[in-house]
Amino acid sequence: MKRYLAFLSILILAPFCAQSESGLNFSGAAKMAIDASSELRNEYMARTLREGAWVWGMRAFLPKLSIAASEDDRVSEIGTDSFLKNYSINMEQLLWDGGRLSLNRKLEKLELDLVGNRLNQMASDIADGAVSAYRDLLLVRKILDIREKPGNPWTSKGG
Repeated sequence: MKRYLAFLSILILAPFCAQSESGLNFSGAAKMAIDASSELRNEYMARTLREGAWVWGMRAFLPKLSIAASEDDRVSEIGTDSFLKNYSINMEQLLWDGGRLSLNRKLEKLELDLVGNRLNQMASDIADGAVSAYRDLLLVRKILDIREKPGNPWTSKGG
């Protein structure tokens, strides 16, 4: 299926890349197939988002600050009214969790690296399919050129 999609993308995009008679080469076909793959592009964007989330995960090592404010108003018939306002700033810092946090971060990084390797393999498979499809296309073109030459014994003209 991937080979079929690569072949279609080459057929559709080849006229736009024509620089000379055959402006497309094997590396150009591979690059066009990789650029045309929306699945690969979406996977790369998802990986970028996961990496960004992993970077933001560094906040777990930083102290957590919280600010609170409260107000207490009491009206009294006999005595004076009281208006209390309390403001507080709290800071929490994890000192040591037995290495669980750093181990989880390392595992997340290994998973991201694994996804990156899988994406590179997917891109390589798409490029290989495109090169194979382009090679088949060149073969068919050469066969048609040979058949269309004048004086060709395989040309059947006139029955």
